[in-house]
Amino acid sequence: MTNSRIGKVVPYRWILSLAMGAVIFYLAVSFVMQMGTSLELREKRHRIEQGITAAEKANAELEARLQYVSSDAAAEEWARENGWARQDEVLVVVLAPEAGNSPQDERQQGDQVNPVSVRDSWWDLFFGQN
Repeated sequence: MTNSRIGKVVPYRWILSLAMGAVIFYLAVSFVMQMGTSLELREKRHRIEQGITAAEKANAELEARLQYVSSDAAAEEWARENGWARQDEVLVVVLAPEAGNSPQDERQQGDQVNPVSVRDSWWDLFFGQN
């Protein structure tokens, strides 16, 4: 009797073991997939937080620039750059000299003339220039 009973019980245990193994495998695969999704979402959240931090920094810089531009100091700086003066000031415009050779430039160029040969150097040394 025992043999017949064991023969019938073994297939049920075997089927139950396979079913439990399949369920455990399914749960393990699901867990790994959820961990991968969680990791991707964490990385995405980190990138978004970095973008928010950069945007907040840029916003703060723009607000500081807006505050400066709307101040009197910026208006005065702009006026000075464009040649305006206050009522109690005298505006002086300095003009650059025209590009050309001045007498001093010509003298310096004359001093830089080099003799053509050694013989000319000795001649200039003893008798003056040619």
